Amino acid sequence: MRRLAPIAVPIAACALLVAGCGSSGTPAPATTATATVPGGKLGTTAAPPCSRGCDVPVGTYEGKNDQGRAILLHVSVGHLKSGPHIVSTVHIIDRFKTDYVVDCGSQGKAVDKVDTTTWGHINGIHGFLRHGENTMDVFWSPGEPIQGVASTKSRGCAGSTHFTLKRTGA
Repeated sequence: MRRLAPIAVPIAACALLVAGCGSSGTPAPATTATATVPGGKLGTTAAPPCSRGCDVPVGTYEGKNDQGRAILLHVSVGHLKSGPHIVSTVHIIDRFKTDYVVDCGSQGKAVDKVDTTTWGHINGIHGFLRHGENTMDVFWSPGEPIQGVASTKSRGCAGSTHFTLKRTGA
């Protein structure tokens, strides 16, 4: 049997989501959820404590990329579910917005605009998101500025931009 890398486990857990990884759905409330309990009764259960990405504070992060353009990133609480049951509470990236210039070879340059609510994962202090041809990695290193890179790669265009963020709101 093939062993999954440690990062593959949360990705595989996305199959358990009701509105989760890669969806544009709104995360479930952070405090309670309705679940069926043994005996067939309907009950309210508290969500389990945060288990992944918990070192990254929930909130809005803003900054500029190396091309001087605005970056917006939002971190919130997400729930991985199995049926009606919340099996895990995690911090997720639920919004990423930026634009930057990419090189399209002989066709010149183009502006790559990204504005997505596709859920991104946070593992420890590393956040990552993939949306079509676009990827984004961000690091919340303790005592350091929040830094990241956004990139795109398609047949004719490829480019990336580095950025720095700061938390601006809850």
